[in-house]
Amino acid sequence: MNSPYFSAPVFAEPKREILNPSDVVKWEKSQAYSDYLGFILTLNDAVKGKTMTVDCPSSEALEKLITMLETLDTWIDEIPPTDQPQRFGNKAFRTWCSRLDEVLSKFPVIQHFVFGTLLSFEEAEIFKKPL
Repeated sequence: MNSPYFSAPVFAEPKREILNPSDVVKWEKSQAYSDYLGFILTLNDAVKGKTMTVDCPSSEALEKLITMLETLDTWIDEIPPTDQPQRFGNKAFRTWCSRLDEVLSKFPVIQHFVFGTLLSFEEAEIFKKPL
């Protein structure tokens, strides 16, 4: 579809970007971090004052998302943290990510969308403006 308003997505091969503490600072100033944090805060605001028993409308997409999150959650129990020093995270996370890579390799479009565009390390516009 050609449109003057939308351009085709640009996909990038996923690669590890956080290699040292200064990369964490770069991540925290990225548009992806800002978007991710905004998403989490929006979800948080959406459920304030709601009880766990409130019926809410659902869709097929939402059900699939819930199933995916439940699957990822079971992996946490299946791949427990390694007893080790925690300076840069737990090595068991590598196993968890390997399993995720294995599953995503069956769906390359999803893999590139999620990791290629959602997790960009470009500095977010909000952090470029002086306070």
